[in-house]
Amino acid sequence: MFYPHLKGLTPDSLVITSTTECIEAGELLGFPLFVKGAVQSREMQGWKSCVANNHEELVKLTEWLLKLKYGSRGRVIVRKLVKLRHKRLAPNNFPMGREFRCFIYNQQILKYGYYWDGQDDLSKLSKPEETQVLKLAILASECLGVPYIAIDIGQLESGEWIVIETADAQFASLSHISALELWNKLKDICY
Repeated sequence: MFYPHLKGLTPDSLVITSTTECIEAGELLGFPLFVKGAVQSREMQGWKSCVANNHEELVKLTEWLLKLKYGSRGRVIVRKLVKLRHKRLAPNNFPMGREFRCFIYNQQILKYGYYWDGQDDLSKLSKPEETQVLKLAILASECLGVPYIAIDIGQLESGEWIVIETADAQFASLSHISALELWNKLKDICY
């Protein structure tokens, strides 16, 4: 798990493997909490499928995620909920935070793009914002020491940029990134 390696760059997070760990997680992090499987979140099912406001909701979400073998691989991530800057909601009322997915190979940005589908005023970065996002993504990749990775960077309502999560780049969705451009960039670096 990458969370211990990104302390200070991402919200406080714990990895749990059973519902018996929910009490301690809630006490350590406080509520509300963002809850996701080790592989993916349930954001497509809406806000209530990802956010626990109390111990009972945390137990329910943890049970649900642990049953999803491919979504959790037996591990649930419990994170301090942070508020991301956003202007729109998904059809399921999930806030579409200002997030950018960065594909990185050996601490070099290959491509990056806005995370959410559709048009959004928040998808444009000023030059200083772009510098901040890419610098943070590279710093996170250095902390992890993984050759090829996707790192999501999000902006808090305060304006600060944080690491949202990482993903295995070979399986990560491309968001607003052209697959052909990404593959060509990877090919150029590797050969």
